[in-house]
Formats: sequence, structure tokens, C-alpha cells
Amino acid sequence: MDRIITLSSILFLLMISGCIGGGQTPVCNEPYILVGSECCLDANHNRICDRDETTLSPATTVLTQTTVAPTTLPQEIVCNPPYIRYAGECCLDANENNICDSHEISQSSTTSTSTTTTEAPATTAAPTTTVAVETTVAPTTTLAPATTTTLAAGCGNGVCDAGEDSTCCTDCGCDAGYYCSDNICKIQFQFAPLDMVAVIPKLNFCGDDVCASTESQSSCCKDCGCPPGKYCSDNECVAGTPPLFQVVIKDFYLPLAETEISEGIGNFNPTIYGNKVVWHKFISGQPQIMLYDYSTKNIVQVTENTQAYHADIYGTRLVWEDGRRPVEGPDPYYLDVASNVGGFISPKDEYQLSPAIYGNYVVWTEPGKDGFEDIYLFNLANSKETRVTNDNRVQYPPEIWGDYIVWSELDWDDNPQRYNVKAYQISSGKTSTIYSTTSQEIETAVGFCQDKIAYITTRNDLGKSYVYVYDLNRKLTSQINAGAGVKLNPAIYGEKLVWQDKRNGNWDIYMYDVATSTEKQITSSTSNDENPDIYGDYIVYQRAGKIYSYRV
Repeated sequence: MDRIITLSSILFLLMISGCIGGGQTPVCNEPYILVGSECCLDANHNRICDRDETTLSPATTVLTQTTVAPTTLPQEIVCNPPYIRYAGECCLDANENNICDSHEISQSSTTSTSTTTTEAPATTAAPTTTVAVETTVAPTTTLAPATTTTLAAGCGNGVCDAGEDSTCCTDCGCDAGYYCSDNICKIQFQFAPLDMVAVIPKLNFCGDDVCASTESQSSCCKDCGCPPGKYCSDNECVAGTPPLFQVVIKDFYLPLAETEISEGIGNFNPTIYGNKVVWHKFISGQPQIMLYDYSTKNIVQVTENTQAYHADIYGTRLVWEDGRRPVEGPDPYYLDVASNVGGFISPKDEYQLSPAIYGNYVVWTEPGKDGFEDIYLFNLANSKETRVTNDNRVQYPPEIWGDYIVWSELDWDDNPQRYNVKAYQISSGKTSTIYSTTSQEIETAVGFCQDKIAYITTRNDLGKSYVYVYDLNRKLTSQINAGAGVKLNPAIYGEKLVWQDKRNGNWDIYMYDVATSTEKQITSSTSNDENPDIYGDYIVYQRAGKIYSYRV
């Protein structure tokens, strides 16, 4: 009996001494009780720690019960340093490695029962472990409470189990430079310094104060002047003396009407944003990205030694399909021409097509495992990739502006098959159907800018198209009476809508002003004018392998 009393007294003193200096006393909720400065499990409500019952003789029960007064317990277990919360209890973590000290000792001494082999060093051992070793009970019994909350082994249980290091990044993470998405390690978006390839000299146009070799006094007196006795008025040399106060207005950008902004042929798919236009040009048989700046009148060749298609631009940021990994297929590539840095966004083994950019967001299409094109979203700010669509539909190249992505799609599951126009809100993750075609409509094309969606549907039986504008803010659709003929490739900015139109037998560019309900034919060339885009007062398009700008 003396031995039992002595042993229990030692245990009680160890518990008290082990908690001194630990800050505020923790608060324990039933079925846990406070012993010293620790919370321990008391499942049978006998006011004795269950772990002590497994390591001490039954006679100790009476002594322990008399040393702990009943406590009214609040709802929260609070563990103060150097104690941490584990499996509903507070345990000592003197070395601050977020592991209970008692667990560290028990894991290193499961095969020993003597005091000399299990307590090293004695100053760092948890007080309860000292008793467990004296009574020769295996230290692993102290881990019993944790088994009730541990998930079964397998990917997704939060533990990197044996054999999962290369198959389960959800639990095991990824190597440096990669991040885990859908249990796949994907390369982080990394910037790399790039060099601009070439700068093509300024383009000359009438009104740039340079009398070029292609200009003369008769064709451009704005730049070349007039012969004696005449002066330049509205770009014509007229006889007489110029007015005393002649106002000369110099245009910082291009003149009104049409101006070619490319050099040579082989130029396709222009896109405009602000004062910059991008497109791809075939050079030595390979498409390369070109950039035109209205303010400098310079053309920059952005890429070389690769195949680069379908460029898009936002401010000084460019994206395009890049084919420098020919085995895997094209990948979205990013470049900031202001800082001259960029790199692959999300290189994969699948084809990633038709990227578009707005702010920090890049969108594109790629085939899923079902073989259908799906839309993906990538955030340049945090390298997070989101799969926007996942269904048995073919999604066509998306457009992005502000908080929305829009696209058209072909629904294979419908009979007859239908085309839809969809909008996805990035902030909410919700998708809405803007329009669903009738059985006779064979295709749709979408343009998007400033919360207005322009889309065109074509009736195969009538051989004509219908043009619509949908306002995302007002949830209102307007049909544009745009004449007969097939129409393609709508683009919109503000109240101005442009498209390519075949009502005259070949493709021309038309514009519709929503504010005034008026339509205007922009081009009337005998060649095909295609792929228009608009920003502000400027329309860009391609004709016979050249890029033109039209100022309205």
C-alpha cells in the first residue's frame, strides 16, 4: 500500500511540475477532465484519466479520484503553449515541432520495457510516459485516442502513405516549381526573359510629316507640300494664297478610313486592344507573332523558330498558341512586352487552342478525356487552373472580358443537335445559357466586350444569318436587322458591332451602331475582307494576306 501511495504521489507531482510555466490553464470539455495543466479522457466518468487506469493498479483509483475536484466544463478545449491539441486532448510539445512529446518517445521505444532504455533524455519526456515505463506497459498505448480520427490509408486521407509519393500529390505534394491540381502535378507558371526578334521600321502614311518615296505633291501635299502659287487644303493643292490663320490638325494615330499596317503578305487573324494590334505572319513557312503600335507606327516581330498562331492582347500582355513543343501539340504562351518576360502557361500533352486574355486571366480550349473540347481558365496571379466545362459538348474558342467568359458550343446530346451561347461568371463559378438555337440554325459565332455579347446564328435553310446583342447587366437581347446573306466573326466594342458579311458575293466588313440603329458598309473590295476586330474608333481586318486598319 505504501508503494501505491508513493507512486500515485509521484505521478501527481509530475503532472503538476510538467504544466508549470505553460501559460493559462486549459479548459476541458466532457468527457475530458483537467489533471494538472492537461486535459485527459475520462470516458467512464470516474474522475480518473483513462490512460492512468491502464497503467496503474486499481488501488490508485481512490487516490486519484480524491485529488481532482469536479469542474463545470465549457464548450471549447483550449491548449496553451507549450501544449498542443491532439485527438481532443492537450499534450506537451516542449520542442515546438507540433508533435506530442509522449508520441515521439513512444515511437522510438516500442520494443523496450525498462526505464533505462525508454527515457532519453529524462528532462524532455512527458510525465505520463515515466509512469508507463515503470509499470512495463508498452508506450504505444498512449496513441490510442488518435486511432478514432485517423482516415483509412489511401489517396486523399491527408497522409502521404507508402507508395503514394509519385501517385498522390493530393497527400504528398509536388516538387518545387509544380502545383497539385486534380491529383496531377502541373508546372507552375514561370516567367523567363525573352528578346524581341526584330523591329520593322516605321510605316509611312499621308499625314505623318514625311514625304515618302511613294508620295508626291499631287498625292499627299500634307507631307510633300505644293508647287509655288498653291497651298495644301484638305490634301489638295489649290491655287492662291493660304489663309492668314490656317489651322493644321495633326492626328497622333492613323488617318480616317483605311490604312495598311502590315508589311508584305502572309498576315492573318488580327486582334486589337488599346493602341496595339497583334496577328500572325508566315515567315519562311512558319507563322510568327507580329505586333503593331499605333503610337510609334512600328511593327515588332515577337517570335521566331516556332509556330505561333491565334494571338490575343490585353494592354501590353500577349498570349498565343505556341508550337515549340511539337510532340505534345500547341500550348498557351504568355508575354508581357513591357517587361519582356513570359513563358508557357500550362504545358500539357493535349492540344491547347485559341487562348484569350483579360487582366490576369487566360482562357483556352483543350480536348478532355471524353474527346470533346472543354474550356479552361488560368489565373496568372496565383497559377491556379480551373476547368470551366466538362460535358459532352464541343466548346468553340472563348472570349473573356471582366468577370465573364463567353463561348458558343455544339450540343451533341440533343436531337437534332443544337448550338448554344454560354456565359460563365468567374467570381461565382456559375454558367448561364444566353441563347439556344432552333433545329434549322447550323452554327453560332460570338464576340464579347464590356458586358455585351454579340452573336450570330445562321439558318441553313434560308442561307442567311441573324445578328444579336445581349446585355449581361440588363439581361436584354436585341436583334439587329442586318440585311440578307451569311455573316461570320462578330466583334463588339461599346455600341459598335462589326462582322464579315457575304451579301455582295464576297466577304466585306460591316458595322452596326447600336446607339443610332444605323448600319455602315466599311469595305467594298473585290477581295475578301475577313476576321474583323474593333477597339474604340478602330477596326482591323485581313485582306489578301495583309492587315488593314480602318478608323471610323
